[in-house]
Amino acid sequence: LEGADAGAVLNGRVPWRAGGNDVRPLLLPPKIAEVVKDNNKWLTLIEDPALDTVDTSLLRGLSAYSKWDVFRDLPADVPPGINLYDAPLPAYLPLRHLARVHLLKSLKPNASPTFAEAAHDVEALAYLLSTSNLLAGVVGTVILKDVVAAHDRAVDDGVVGDHVGVVDVDGAERMRRVLLTAPVFVGLTR
Repeated sequence: LEGADAGAVLNGRVPWRAGGNDVRPLLLPPKIAEVVKDNNKWLTLIEDPALDTVDTSLLRGLSAYSKWDVFRDLPADVPPGINLYDAPLPAYLPLRHLARVHLLKSLKPNASPTFAEAAHDVEALAYLLSTSNLLAGVVGTVILKDVVAAHDRAVDDGVVGDHVGVVDVDGAERMRRVLLTAPVFVGLTR
């Protein structure tokens, strides 16, 4: 892909599965970190005042980038990979958790960013994940489901009308299934 690479912004801020964990990791308060992982409970955090302490500004402005190259602009302590199979990769789930917090913060009255802005930020993250690698693309499609869940909550709470468009959850699920089966088609697995 041509265009601006988000790696210069994201690679040094995201925890890596091999090294890189000392470079400004995405830390959440313990209670939020625990609940935001739970697919059935994360939306209950909306009233938690600790949400206001979480800096989600990393997600603002991601739509300015057209790709995320995880093999360039690596944190200093992450050794460059010899090949795609040995290369270290970011831990993508902390980004999903941060995206959930970003969406939750937008559901509060008079929030900045607004829900529409936060949804746009998180959808941009999902897109960047899809440009990175197969695993990241799967996480990106799951993040899109979070946008839909937050949208439904925003409509129920009267934060937005149902006219605010978000991604199609069925389309995101179809994309996730395609990404999960892609290795079979290209001969990476049996």
